[in-house]
Amino acid sequence: MTFLSPQTRHHLAAVVALMLISLSFAGCLNYEQSAKINADGSGTLRIHYWTLEPYVTWLSQNKIPFSEDAIRERYASDYTTVKRVRVETKESDSTRHVWVELDFSDFSRLNEAEAFAGDVFEWKHEDGKIKFRHVTAPDTTVRGPGLEGYTVVYSYTMPGSIISSNAMESEEKTLTWMYRLPQLSQSMEMKATIKDPLAGGGLTNEQIILLFLIFVTIGVASLFLVRKRR
Repeated sequence: MTFLSPQTRHHLAAVVALMLISLSFAGCLNYEQSAKINADGSGTLRIHYWTLEPYVTWLSQNKIPFSEDAIRERYASDYTTVKRVRVETKESDSTRHVWVELDFSDFSRLNEAEAFAGDVFEWKHEDGKIKFRHVTAPDTTVRGPGLEGYTVVYSYTMPGSIISSNAMESEEKTLTWMYRLPQLSQSMEMKATIKDPLAGGGLTNEQIILLFLIFVTIGVASLFLVRKRR
């Protein structure tokens, strides 16, 4: 049997500790997703995610892209159009940031893009209401110590008044859900019921403004004709 000296045991313990720390932080990623959904289910989506520079290579190998071509490929589909991609390294804290902006034609088909594969998206019109639902696919890679400080935030701006939701924050028509990274090892369900502006239960602000402009135009035209006849 070989016995290790106290100095050697201390060195090995330090090495093991460093390895465990590295492993626990290997998947560290902050993620923010905000969307504005129109009544017909189309809309715009903005994504911002970032991590420390030492983890970029590891995350890139695990389907989190940090190059523009890979990002566009991951978010493109028949129902999504990638409008803008920006990748930036911030020297102040050695973090790599990615911003993505895209348009989508059908919220319920967002999972056609590789980035959202496995998630469930629902947008249903029922009895003058719209049922919204987004269920995340479970990710077992986000388990482990040291990940509680990393967050994933989803924010959705709806086209109608909020009737009910399980959102953690609500401000006018915008609903927000925030999760700690380890929570996403299980499926998370976001849901809401909103008033359908297409159901004819009153005019939207945009429709009111449009009618006002039409009346003003008609009034000015009538006044011009009256003066011209004189």
